[in-house]
Amino acid sequence: MEVEPASKPLSSTKPHKIPPDVNASDPSSSYQDSYSGLGLAWPLLYGPLFILALIFGILSLVFGLRHPRIRAEPTPFWGVFVVFLVVVLWMKVATIIQFLMIPAFWRARVRQVIREGIFDPKADDRRKLVLEVGCTQGATSAAFARAIIDNAGNSALPIFIGYDKWSWWPRIPNSPASFLSNLLRAGVPRECIIANRLDATSEESRTQLPYPSDSISLIISSFGLSQLFLRSSDRARAFRELVRILEPNGRMVMVETWDAGRWDLRKLWHGPLTSYRRILIEQGWPPENAVIRWDRGMRYMLVVKPAGAGGTV
Repeated sequence: MEVEPASKPLSSTKPHKIPPDVNASDPSSSYQDSYSGLGLAWPLLYGPLFILALIFGILSLVFGLRHPRIRAEPTPFWGVFVVFLVVVLWMKVATIIQFLMIPAFWRARVRQVIREGIFDPKADDRRKLVLEVGCTQGATSAAFARAIIDNAGNSALPIFIGYDKWSWWPRIPNSPASFLSNLLRAGVPRECIIANRLDATSEESRTQLPYPSDSISLIISSFGLSQLFLRSSDRARAFRELVRILEPNGRMVMVETWDAGRWDLRKLWHGPLTSYRRILIEQGWPPENAVIRWDRGMRYMLVVKPAGAGGTV
């Protein structure tokens, strides 16, 4: 798929062949969602809160209406207030993490890759490909786009590819249309936005990425493999696919809550990212090419593909 430049002439080198944009044939792609900022990119953080609140509310209503002792001896105010305060504080912390700490973390990551010269048009006039795995509404890609525009200008903008399972109902935040509109609002030209849907028709297709080997300059995975709802063994295969499509000297920034492969006590102690790093180390990668770091309360792995690593792991 050849994409025309948005703001400056590029070299004659054609981009890699990639699947067509699903929004191109979807009439709902013109829908501009005004509430996409409310999308829950980390549902595991919020789901238990709402479920517990719902259960607590239903049980309180049922026992309060039907149990004669409770009706005769109502619960004191402070007994209910403590539970209410704990839930409110929990939701406040979750909101701070979701809307302040996570965006700040990814802004720091894009400044890091910009300093390393990945998006420097003077060094390489090819239009780069950036893939966000499990992108949901594309908030992380939009943050990258805004930072690139602010620091390097429109001429350095890559082609942003969003890859997700996505909902088939377009008018919720988790949809290709939402990914498109978020990137447009961030200032990315329409021709530099591509949305690809995960092929869930078979076990094999769920873990195979539809991109050529050594084709992607930067891979972003913000809980991406968890967002695709893959099993542990499938996550290991999908991770190997990410390494396959990453170009030599390309970067992958990965944050993950679930490990790969079989579960053991080492993963519980060292964290899920260690299982992905072990895959690379066992294949002979230098340890310094897959490092795990902390920043702003987030644990992430930075992968730099060695020049001689080849297409597979």
